[in-house]
Amino acid sequence: MPDIYLFRAWQTLHIEAKKLGIVANWLAPIVSKDGSISGVFSALFNTARNADAAELSLLQRAIQSAGALLYHSKNKAKELQKKVALHQECMLQKETTEEINILPKKAIEQRAKVQSQLLEMESMAALGIMMSSLTHEISSPIGVTVTAASFLSEIQHNCFEKLQDDQLKRSELINYLKESTEASQIIERNILRTNELIKTFKRLSVDQHSQDMRSFVLCDYVCEVLLSLKPRLKLTPHKFCLDIPADLTIESNPGALCQLLINLIMNSAHHAFAPGTDGRITIKANIECDSANNKKLVFIYQDNGIGMATQTIENVYKPFFTLARDTENCGLGMHICNNIVMKVLRGTIDCRSEIGKGVEFTIAFPV
Repeated sequence: MPDIYLFRAWQTLHIEAKKLGIVANWLAPIVSKDGSISGVFSALFNTARNADAAELSLLQRAIQSAGALLYHSKNKAKELQKKVALHQECMLQKETTEEINILPKKAIEQRAKVQSQLLEMESMAALGIMMSSLTHEISSPIGVTVTAASFLSEIQHNCFEKLQDDQLKRSELINYLKESTEASQIIERNILRTNELIKTFKRLSVDQHSQDMRSFVLCDYVCEVLLSLKPRLKLTPHKFCLDIPADLTIESNPGALCQLLINLIMNSAHHAFAPGTDGRITIKANIECDSANNKKLVFIYQDNGIGMATQTIENVYKPFFTLARDTENCGLGMHICNNIVMKVLRGTIDCRSEIGKGVEFTIAFPV
């Protein structure tokens, strides 16, 4: 819709759109490989305009990527449900003595496969969040760039016409040079911003599929993870407090740390805070040395939410344990966190909480 004020479907939103400066809206469905519609991509602009071929191509690539990720995540979820059901069925069956001796080994192998699938599913979920954030974040600088480019084209055309008619004044030429310089600077700044965003999300995406160790600045990486969660958290009033040395560089598995952070933050967002309350999440980190002078990172995650009872803490890492059965929560978030810390980072995780006093997770792993 090049101008929303010409469409009846937007009539009830004209007042709000005017407050926000929204004039044009480009809409396109996110279609999965199976042909189902998974969502809608919307790009909003503050000027009335139609999309050209290059812009439509850029939007189409982003939509295709989002659709492919959503489709792949759904297939992985279905496959995981089938394997979990098969695992539970095997555990309940009563077989002969010989079969009973074989079942424990099969159960262990099946559990290892399920855990591997869980980690892969979590990785795909993280990629889905990042893709959603990427399309959301780049829409603003792209929109500004397009507007500035259109303005630059218009003033160039006007200046050229006056020059051909020998009507171009010195003052008009000076004004044109100033405006074209400003427009070029705006275009350059926003293109650089878009490029930095793409680099950030590409780096996070690569980390999700790699188990390689590498050196990285911890505070900067935590900020990148928070940026990837921005679309999920933008409607909440929660505040984040980081207490991490700005120059703290560690060598570890960044993809595992990214998945761990996403699970902890989304767990707090879904369960720790009552609707409408202003929550606070604090993330601390520092290097400590043990008696043998081995370095380990002590990572502390805190929220000031409703807290947990002792019985809940005792069961919090068990698979499929949840107190929110009426929601879509499957009770795997903290189980996955525990697996990441214990098996990938080779560390420990400890939970402390009381009802009404929030929660604190202390995670330590070698670096």
